Amino acid sequence: MKKTVLFLLFLVFVFALVACGGKEIPGGEEYDVVFNSNGGTAVQKKTVEAGTSLAEPTRPTKTDCVFLGWYYDQNLTEKVVWPIKVDSNLTLYAGWKENRVYFLEARDATVNSDQFEYNFNLNVTTYYGSIAGPSGNIVGNVKYNSAAQTSYLKSETCSGLLLLDGKKYTVKIDDQLAIFQLNENDILKKFYTEKVSEDFKYESSSYAKVLFEFPEQQINTVTLSQTGKFEVKFSGSLTSYINSALQLLNHSIIANFIDLPDNDSSLKVYVTYENDKIKTFEYDFSISVTDLSINFHYDLTFTKVGTGVTITAPKFEGISITDDQISAELGDIKTLLGSYRRSERSGYDYNVKTEVDYPGANAINATAKGRTMRVIQGEDVFFWNRIEFDSDYKNADLYKDLGIVDYERYRVVYANKDVYDVIDRALLPNIYNKIENYQNHSLDEFYLLFPDHIFTLENILTVQKITSGNKVTYHLGLSNEGVLNIFEFVDDSIRVDVNEQNEIVIYNVESGLEISDAEFYLEFVNGELSIITIKLTGKYEGSYENTDFSGLLDFKLDYTLTTNDQADSYVIPAEDDDVVLEK
Repeated sequence: MKKTVLFLLFLVFVFALVACGGKEIPGGEEYDVVFNSNGGTAVQKKTVEAGTSLAEPTRPTKTDCVFLGWYYDQNLTEKVVWPIKVDSNLTLYAGWKENRVYFLEARDATVNSDQFEYNFNLNVTTYYGSIAGPSGNIVGNVKYNSAAQTSYLKSETCSGLLLLDGKKYTVKIDDQLAIFQLNENDILKKFYTEKVSEDFKYESSSYAKVLFEFPEQQINTVTLSQTGKFEVKFSGSLTSYINSALQLLNHSIIANFIDLPDNDSSLKVYVTYENDKIKTFEYDFSISVTDLSINFHYDLTFTKVGTGVTITAPKFEGISITDDQISAELGDIKTLLGSYRRSERSGYDYNVKTEVDYPGANAINATAKGRTMRVIQGEDVFFWNRIEFDSDYKNADLYKDLGIVDYERYRVVYANKDVYDVIDRALLPNIYNKIENYQNHSLDEFYLLFPDHIFTLENILTVQKITSGNKVTYHLGLSNEGVLNIFEFVDDSIRVDVNEQNEIVIYNVESGLEISDAEFYLEFVNGELSIITIKLTGKYEGSYENTDFSGLLDFKLDYTLTTNDQADSYVIPAEDDDVVLEK
């Protein structure tokens, strides 16, 4: 019996060895992982078998603090990277940082990094009582890379009744910040530049002021909200901040909310984090004036911080902004204009309206309109220019002392190459005044057609080329220097004294030139000039001696040139009676 039992036990042992593949059975050791939350909510210890891969437990919370993660040591020097393999007893320690401190450090690590990218959205909605009114929306993207020549690029698209539909780009190249706007048809509408510091990395706007600009001492508290976002509260006037944001919209309805009392406004600012950096930033406010109210929401989301941002000189459809790009397009423009000037027969109609309104009732306004025809025979140029000048000078001293008069005249080259000024008189004989020792003058040879020096990098900051079938249109962005050159050209071209002895100018810019709107384009059809248009509005400081015209003034300039085929049938006059006079 004993032998039988022993034999059975032996068989059991053998079968066990076979089942185990011939290996020893593990000892089945277990280890404890203890979580020291360092004042945060408790986290239960984990008891696991040796070799177990352990995932991160539910994170603890602590009032007014951000959880930094778990660490292997009390000094919080070695951070745990989950999951971990447990092969001994462990005690892990929670790391914490006060909310405000964490926000400031995360903000610094984000906005002061060498490169970043974020998307943003601005939404504005108005209400009349419970009835929804006009709304507006702006979406956009910002890229920054300190190592790139074009280090900063902001693009935004506007829509809605509260905002001008279209696109706006802000580009930093070296130390110049260029801002240009396109209308709803993607046509260049407005362009200007400003000099900025070498370390410029974001557009200083009220929309993102809390995140990018607010000094540390103005950040009061940062608290975790019920939504899981961190609310930032700061010192200073909330109303002032809100008004600054509203002013950027520049809309008549929004103007109703400017200069709000403090108790009529509210502002909520929130952030979220990722990898110890800012992930999202947003703010909301709602305000009311009588039965009109507005809801304002702005948010941005960082998509890349520190790595992975590529930014180069941007290429927009048909838009040139670098010197090389602009030079190439301006070269084409000058070639096309040169070809037109060399045409055997050419002509156009023009209309130039100038407006300069000074404080009070003072104004210097004038209109010059007319027609030009030109015929080239070999080396000889024969031209026929007609100009009608109508002035509105609201200061008698200009008339009395400077002899300014409205007039209509022709300047014509005869077949024998003599040049005449012709005055058409209705009831009296016409006056044919020969100009002795006439010197070829570009403005007379081709009246009011812009010369080549206008189309230089000094004057033109961007070019947009639009091709549609056989039509090519160039929209040009003028610099302040370019505007000054346009003014000089116009003043010279419509000089009010026939004998060019009068020194008065319409646009007398002394300082502070500010362009509010600028439209300048040339249109070519089948490679030939068709239209030139320029519309300028703005302000500058100016004055005229011995007049009441002084101070900050408003100006306008409307210039239109349209080509025609009138010169095809033009006959060069041999004598006075052959001169064409338009009735």
